[in-house]
Amino acid sequence: MQNQGNLAPRMHTYWLGERTETPRGQKTIEPRELGKHYDVVYLAFGLVRPENVVSLDFLCWKHWDRDSLQTQIRELQEQDTEVILSIGGWGGNSWSSVNDVEMLADRLVQVVVDWKLDGLSIDFMGDRDLHHFTVDEPNKETVYYLPELSRLLRERLPREARLILSTHDVSDFVLGSIALFDWVLSIDYKTSPQNFDRLTKHSQNVNGPPVVIGITLQDPFMPLDTAKALVLHAMKNGSPSSVFWVANEDHHDFTGLKTNSYAEMANDTLPVR
Repeated sequence: MQNQGNLAPRMHTYWLGERTETPRGQKTIEPRELGKHYDVVYLAFGLVRPENVVSLDFLCWKHWDRDSLQTQIRELQEQDTEVILSIGGWGGNSWSSVNDVEMLADRLVQVVVDWKLDGLSIDFMGDRDLHHFTVDEPNKETVYYLPELSRLLRERLPREARLILSTHDVSDFVLGSIALFDWVLSIDYKTSPQNFDRLTKHSQNVNGPPVVIGITLQDPFMPLDTAKALVLHAMKNGSPSSVFWVANEDHHDFTGLKTNSYAEMANDTLPVR
């Protein structure tokens, strides 16, 4: 279901499955609660592991099992919130180990179908090394197969499923794939506004999908006025109508404790639809 020339949903956020408490000992938010404020929730993260394996161990790590998480997913979807698996991310992923792109595509599609998800986000941060949660040696090979993987996913995902790209990489093999996606999450606007600008201009030139401004809220969290100024600046430069909040050091502390004020500010600041 390509979204060329259309608008992306307004409000996006991660849900990180690895813990139920913040580092400060406060209970984190459950997925079902995010439907009050967000149009799209990205389950973070599914991981690509060696031998083209798709692992959801991190997503269900320690605190969640498949049945309880799927119940929460259904409740979110009943609130008209799209639930999308974010595959990749910032740690433990192994894009550079893939040796059979078709096998990887088929396994990713099967997860979307089995879990009855609304789509898949390729979370590609130009982060091609194995680290954080693995003991493997880093492999710095460029992920040359992204265009092929994107094409296969577009062909094989259910017709109604979303295909999203989340990135701060603006290399040629990323830009060359952009037209295949429903929308692109550009991360991070604060540190790399030029990447957002380049993605936006390139997508416009190829009649591609909308680009969503991604703002990483560091810990301690960015003041609300600063976040609003970034949204306004991005709107002036690229006319986005959607915001993706990324809480970086502690996604849950943001979504659990700060979501009301940031979500309401962005909703009030973005253009009326």
